[in-house]
Amino acid sequence: MVGRTKELAELRAAFDAAAGGRGLLLCVSGEPGAGKTTLVEEFLAGLADSGRSCYAARGRCSERLSFAEPYLPIRDVVDALIREPADGSTAQVMKLVAPTWYINQVEPSAGDASGADLRAASRERMKREFSDLLRELSRRRPVVLAFDDVHWADTSSVDLLAHLAAGLESMPVLIVATYHPAELLRSKHPFLDLKLDLQDRGVCGEILLGRLSREDVDGYLALEFPGHSFPAAFADLLHARTDGSALFLADLLRYLRDRGVIALEAGAPEGHWVLGQAVPDIERDLPDSVRGMIRRRIDQLSEDDPWLLAAASVQGCDFEAAVVARALALDATEVSRRLDALESSHGFVRIEGEKELPDRTPTRRYRFAHTLYQNAFYASLGPNRRTSLSGAVAQALESCYGEGKAGRPANLALLFEAAQDLPRAVDYFLLASQNAAALFADRETETLARQGIQLLDTLPGLPDRAQKEMLLRLLLGHSLAVTQGPAALETVKNIARARQLAEQMREAPQLFSSVWSLWEHYFGVGELDTARQLAEQLRHLAEKAQDPILRLGACHAQGWTLFDVGKLVAANDLFERGIAIHEPVRHSGCRSLYGLDPGLYCRSGSVDALWLLGYPDRALRRLLETLNLAQTSDPRSKAFVLLAAAELLHFRREAGRSRQWAEAAVLYCEDQGLSPHREWAAVWLGAALAGQGAVEDGVARMRAALDALRSLRTETSFSFYLALMAEAQAKGGQVEAALATLEEAFSRAQQTGQHRFEAEQRRLKGEFLLRQAARAEAEACFLEALDVARRQRARSLELRAATSIGRLFEQQGEKEKARQILTPVCDWFTEGFDTPDLKDAKALLKQLS
Repeated sequence: MVGRTKELAELRAAFDAAAGGRGLLLCVSGEPGAGKTTLVEEFLAGLADSGRSCYAARGRCSERLSFAEPYLPIRDVVDALIREPADGSTAQVMKLVAPTWYINQVEPSAGDASGADLRAASRERMKREFSDLLRELSRRRPVVLAFDDVHWADTSSVDLLAHLAAGLESMPVLIVATYHPAELLRSKHPFLDLKLDLQDRGVCGEILLGRLSREDVDGYLALEFPGHSFPAAFADLLHARTDGSALFLADLLRYLRDRGVIALEAGAPEGHWVLGQAVPDIERDLPDSVRGMIRRRIDQLSEDDPWLLAAASVQGCDFEAAVVARALALDATEVSRRLDALESSHGFVRIEGEKELPDRTPTRRYRFAHTLYQNAFYASLGPNRRTSLSGAVAQALESCYGEGKAGRPANLALLFEAAQDLPRAVDYFLLASQNAAALFADRETETLARQGIQLLDTLPGLPDRAQKEMLLRLLLGHSLAVTQGPAALETVKNIARARQLAEQMREAPQLFSSVWSLWEHYFGVGELDTARQLAEQLRHLAEKAQDPILRLGACHAQGWTLFDVGKLVAANDLFERGIAIHEPVRHSGCRSLYGLDPGLYCRSGSVDALWLLGYPDRALRRLLETLNLAQTSDPRSKAFVLLAAAELLHFRREAGRSRQWAEAAVLYCEDQGLSPHREWAAVWLGAALAGQGAVEDGVARMRAALDALRSLRTETSFSFYLALMAEAQAKGGQVEAALATLEEAFSRAQQTGQHRFEAEQRRLKGEFLLRQAARAEAEACFLEALDVARRQRARSLELRAATSIGRLFEQQGEKEKARQILTPVCDWFTEGFDTPDLKDAKALLKQLS
């Protein structure tokens, strides 16, 4: 801790603040070898020695698995929290408030239905549960979480940290994160944006570890070699050669002591250290870099030790003696003995503790003291040795951990790839991408699926190649639908390829999934004729399979296709059929098949349909039910339900409440990286702002969102969104612009066949024309709106059109004509009497009579 007194005090002060209820994220940054990990370890050890009661856990990020293994450092933390109390109390708390984490970490092999549902829980649920776990633990005593090397953190872990940070100020929790600034900037890592945002909010501090000063070198020598008589020139040389790097200085002095250059003087009083060579002679023999120093230290090892540590480096920065022993066909006890000796005499590794592997093998856990050591031993392997060792370590991990989640399949995939066992590597890339998809880790799923497909391209003769490619293409297509949008060219390319492969193999479930994904694409880009044909194919496949999950997806696809073309009654019948099938707990498998919950989409569609069909109160009740179910659903489905809330409340002319839900949807979609959904939410937010009088801001937001949707080639509800913007433009007095926007809306609807809101679009055009005193043209538009609404049985739109033409006739003195149109429409309604539309119509009728 030489030269780190101030930094250590800052860490302790941060803990005191957190223990007092003011949580904080504290970053410890510095170059490799600056002593970041050592500083954090000293801080944690000091807390334990001081008797300060707290929960403390560490998580480590991996360079190799940085964008492949979701929640890697978080899972380390969860494991550490479970192991810490001897009474098992943390595990009980976790089982109660964070069952998803418990079932995935403590009982990963649980085979019951509830276990399967929890393992497939959404990212939002996992974040909420982890936050609840920390909140519950911190009520008992403060919590300290330390994360090493967050410049290699996976995106899911960063997302979870961002969620935690939102409530950190009110929890006695200290999060310490170490990172290398240059690496963070080079990779444009998402943690950088999170850090800057939290610094702006005042809940993130930073400790920058600089290089050791010349005086620090003197201090280190005095502590490491008490009573020495080294000349000042020696300390000058050490500082100049190491440039103040803590790791380089420590390794260099260890190297010189091992070679006898630094030694105890014979016959002198105990503890009198001297130099065995003159300083100029020492200087000629010193390496110029920390990596050169590490290579020299490796050369000092006995014949078998480098091979042992190289095998350990293949497993990773963390490794187990039992795995290394199996890989090298050695006795595990002997391997542990040799590693213990290497820890004490050379400092390359550290003992991390004891554990039991999934196959019940007891073992000791180790960690390389620095990633530079691991990288050096790995780099020392020639190509042939690296290949053979990678295969041996992979097979050892398989035998110890099994082939499921516990063995971290992404790591096994990379090991088998390095071993040139490409078929096995493909198997594990597929398994790893399936596991990531189950956690809704879309970025990691995309990365893993791409790597699996790239390997398959080199294996044309693999017997089951088509099936594996089909599954990987589906996984990639589903993840791309979230990250780039269902209409993106790369999304449809992968889904189309999956469908082609599925049809070749006649695999019903996979064929259904690929056809459904293709339907999603064509529906999204507004090619509704093709979407209708695909939806009909889905119905046939579902009926043939007699599978309720497939039937639910078919109801979703058919219902939304009919809904968009304006067949409201038939669409709502399909939505209701899907709702009747939907059982959220039993049908959790829907999410892995579709990437969303089609039952929630059917419910959201019915909210819209019920309002259009003239049942505003039923629509509101259905919305409240759906919002409740969406709380534990996947991100896409929850976002869609939030959109349904903003939409219904806009239709009910409750601009304030619509704005609240639209703002919530925008924030949620930004947090989840849902690009099309975010823009849809922004449209509704703009409409709500305009409804509250902030017309200029509302129109600007809508225009930006519509431009973004154009770039995404997303046509979903686009013609109606244009009508919403036209309505806002007219409120701001831009009638000509509003009419021009409506013309684009009509053109888009004609091209795509989207007629769900045609009646409202024609009514709006009539209202705009009235403001230009074009009464005849306005009347024609209102009559057209009435006709369309009646044909579609869209009673709510019929009411609006009847009210508009009723006002026009009243102004022209044709009150009886107005009454004849408006009275039967008002009389039809049996609910919604407190809604503005019905109140306005009733008030007009009263004036007319």
